[in-house]
Amino acid sequence: TTLAVLCHEVPHEVGDVAILIRSGMPRLQALKVQLITAIGALLGTVAGLMAGDMPELSKHMSCFIAGGFIYVATVDVLPSVLEDSSLTQTLCELAAMATGVVMMIGVALLE
Repeated sequence: TTLAVLCHEVPHEVGDVAILIRSGMPRLQALKVQLITAIGALLGTVAGLMAGDMPELSKHMSCFIAGGFIYVATVDVLPSVLEDSSLTQTLCELAAMATGVVMMIGVALLE
């Protein structure tokens, strides 16, 4: 599991730094910002592990986190995906998002 997480996270973090640099942020500042977000993710992991023993708190944390993802998706990601796209491209992207939602519902039901 640790190897799988590393195989996912290392390219993800490098990609985030590349996006920050490409958007005009100086390299050192981009590395610092990414380090701060990584520390935030680590603190969130610790909080999640501690909340695992408290089902009521865990339920509320899950709702808060899901809300954050939905907010980012609707306010930032979706408008940029829909910019300068053909109708076919837009429908394919929306179908891919819907497939992701269906898969997550499936995982939740099977859990």
